[in-house]
Amino acid sequence: MFAFLKFACFACLCGVCLGPGMIFAQCLDHVAIGSWNTKHLGRANFSYADASALLANYDLIALQEVNTTSSGQQALQTLQQSLRDLTGENWCSIISGVPSGARERYGFLWRERAIALAARSAAQVLALCPQAEEKAFLLDKYEDKIVREPAAAYFYAKDDQRFILLASVHLVPTAKKPQLEVPWLWQTLAAEVALAEKHDRTAPAPIFLVAGDYNLSSGHPSFQIWRKNHWQAALPGQIKTSLKQNLRALNQAYDNVWWWEENPACQMSYEVRNPYNIFPQMAVRKIYRDISDHAPIGIFYRSPAGRATPLAR
Repeated sequence: MFAFLKFACFACLCGVCLGPGMIFAQCLDHVAIGSWNTKHLGRANFSYADASALLANYDLIALQEVNTTSSGQQALQTLQQSLRDLTGENWCSIISGVPSGARERYGFLWRERAIALAARSAAQVLALCPQAEEKAFLLDKYEDKIVREPAAAYFYAKDDQRFILLASVHLVPTAKKPQLEVPWLWQTLAAEVALAEKHDRTAPAPIFLVAGDYNLSSGHPSFQIWRKNHWQAALPGQIKTSLKQNLRALNQAYDNVWWWEENPACQMSYEVRNPYNIFPQMAVRKIYRDISDHAPIGIFYRSPAGRATPLAR
């Protein structure tokens, strides 16, 4: 796949030479990507300042559980402004349409210095933050099989000169068997990869990332089809990311970022931004009520000589 990435390497102008006659695209050495289930962004009790403190180290963030009412879009814009106030930098945001069977939608935030929104159909970088009426597109090919079908957008990492397809997804709760949605989610992503392959994106090809709350561990057997098709989970299956409600501890291994890219030299690492550790003086009940019932997660897709990344905590 993406055969146009592989050609005789006379000079490594856009990547790292790894073997005779082979050139691969570079990694993301200047970008950190986050994902967070916000617990109904747009609700009354939400601390934007604390949320910003959790997210400010990331350059591109996928959000789940954004309210479908106007309060959801207003809250996303308020969080964007809070990040601006905290970091002193400009941030952008975009919200998705409403998935066909859901009462929530998705959002994306990015640091304008590092990331730009890009067009879906061509290697076109959009210079400005999107207008409020613009929406991230829904990957709805199998909307009858996935209740909250994912939303996605293409982005451009400016320093690394890489296009990124970042999708955000929230599978059904465990009682409704999210494992039944997993194969259809993979089919959805395979269709988008195939579509991207047809577009005239001059190399390197996009990096494909699917971030979200799967309500499943990445070790669940239903993900075997993903692994067979060269998708990988950034977080090992035992890494917990949701919060216990009445105890200062993490609960379930639900959140993750799955990724697909053909460069074997790039190394994936991760962190879990545990609010119970980051706000040690804040009461458990207040964190669970005013921040979220999930910890944000971060991933770092680096070349061997790339910048150092934090350890999981």
